[in-house]
Amino acid sequence: MTVYANKPAFNVREKLKELEKPSGVAGNAMLRAETPQEQFNLIGAGRKNLIINGGFDVWQRGTSFGSSSSFSADRWYINSGSATLSASQQAFLVGQTEVPYSPTYFLRVGIAGANTRQVLHKVEGLSRFSGQTVTLSYWAKSNVAVTPDCRILGLYDGSSTELLNSVANVAIGTDWSKYTHTFNIKSFSGKTIGPNSCLQLDWTFFDDSAYEFDIANVQLEFSSVATDFEHRSYGEELALCQRYYQVLVSGDDNYWASGHYYQTGLFALTFSFPSTMRTTPTAGYTTGVNWYLIYTRGGSDLIDGINFIRLHPSGGGADITVGTSGVQGSGGTIKTNNPACKIYFDAEL
Repeated sequence: MTVYANKPAFNVREKLKELEKPSGVAGNAMLRAETPQEQFNLIGAGRKNLIINGGFDVWQRGTSFGSSSSFSADRWYINSGSATLSASQQAFLVGQTEVPYSPTYFLRVGIAGANTRQVLHKVEGLSRFSGQTVTLSYWAKSNVAVTPDCRILGLYDGSSTELLNSVANVAIGTDWSKYTHTFNIKSFSGKTIGPNSCLQLDWTFFDDSAYEFDIANVQLEFSSVATDFEHRSYGEELALCQRYYQVLVSGDDNYWASGHYYQTGLFALTFSFPSTMRTTPTAGYTTGVNWYLIYTRGGSDLIDGINFIRLHPSGGGADITVGTSGVQGSGGTIKTNNPACKIYFDAEL
């Protein structure tokens, strides 16, 4: 027996249209992107925050700083002018809700006196900002209302500093609030861009009263809008900071490096940095009576001085003079002998 079945006719195009998922503006932009990199940029994937230590997690230099101009939290410089100024690490309470995503620390700058003061951060790689739009976002408050200018400057090798854009009289209130500023940066055509050129971001204060300025979760990104703060692990943030400043050893009872007496009274050693630095650094170390020792097979020798030599971005060496003669050809290990011991290297912009 033959069976015939009839199926109603339908419009294929209409059926396919019913299956289409609305893509919206963002979806259409993704569909129009011609390369994976364009799609990558549209969704903000990867590393976007141009500020290093914008979450104030890394404090290699210490957690409290006095009245002179100096670095405080890594990559953050405090310019005191002739005013009285202090800077310190402040901890958020666990479970705080004022600033999203539960940051651990913020920077507090205590200011008193009538003069220009600045909180500033330098971003390496000036040429990439030429003709670009960037957006700055941060959380801030003060114990009294203040009105700093927020500025972006270009620092060129071989030419003067140039103000690129600014927002005047930013009204910082007494409660944590998020602030965003979008800057259109001019072209750097004709400028000399060298290895020490950089973009400087700063908050410049003119208020005469005494106050405390608090800042947290600072982000600068290539965008016309502010996106959520990017969190990086402490290890990654530390490695980024160590490109500019790093502490090779600190504290008491730490063994630093091994070497040998190449002649009586002179001990030589070599060392490597945990992270390659921006350029050949300058070296420094804290000193005091019997703060550093050379442990040898026969006991220990007191160090009179450390002369750093052959420094380069990946490491270097040191010639060490000792208070005792030492034995030529014998080896030993450098040991710290005081809680205040610190050996550090600086390659800041």
